[in-house]
Amino acid sequence: VMLQWKYITANSCSPPGYSEYFSNKPFLPSSYWTPGLSECIPPYPNSGQRSSVWPEIFFNCAEVKILPSAPVVPTPHGRSYPANKSEFVRVNQVGYL
Repeated sequence: VMLQWKYITANSCSPPGYSEYFSNKPFLPSSYWTPGLSECIPPYPNSGQRSSVWPEIFFNCAEVKILPSAPVVPTPHGRSYPANKSEFVRVNQVGYL
């Protein structure tokens, strides 16, 4: 399966609604966003070109393989792990857990 994504930053301008979202959440540190940036104006170019009203946009893709999961045993904290240690080790060695 080919997984493609587009990531829009808020480094050069704030996407619509961004300022309102953070302004209404005073418990979030101001380091989470940059107040005072101009608002980004959609539509954004798909070329990745940027300006003071177009954000930085990153594109990427990866080919992924979705494998069936190992049998899991529920834990008291709501997390699940493979049913046996050998399956846990195999899964972690190939990086799918």
